[in-house]
Amino acid sequence: MLTFSLLVLILANSSPAFPITTTITCTIPKSFTISGFTKFTPVSSNPNPARVDFSYGDDGASVRTYCVLLGSTSTTIYDAPVACNDPDVRFLFEGSQLTIFEAYASCNATDTAQVKGSISVGTYCYPSPAGVPRGEGTQCQTPSVSLGGSLSPA
Repeated sequence: MLTFSLLVLILANSSPAFPITTTITCTIPKSFTISGFTKFTPVSSNPNPARVDFSYGDDGASVRTYCVLLGSTSTTIYDAPVACNDPDVRFLFEGSQLTIFEAYASCNATDTAQVKGSISVGTYCYPSPAGVPRGEGTQCQTPSVSLGGSLSPA
């Protein structure tokens, strides 16, 4: 019995220890989709604010959020990006150029990283009558249901 115990002890101490590795899955957003993009400019007598709004979704972190700019139909490069309902997603809109910024947990999980993407948004504009919810003005929207773009490190 003593021989067996010594044999077990020797084998236990001499066996190589294999490290257990875990694979960290790191998903970096690489593309995005804009849906339901609209821009509204009220006539001067309409008390409703000007606005730009759309839905945003990415392919990586599966972020889905609603974005709106109230009181204006554009930003400038000097403005701070406008936060969406999910504060990790922000945007600038100038002319027809929409620039998206998305913060996400970096692969080392201690910092955040950011990706950025821009697309040109073509819209079809038409008069908005007084009886509709936003009131009288000009309503513009994308002719297609959604637009897509690429994201890259900011």
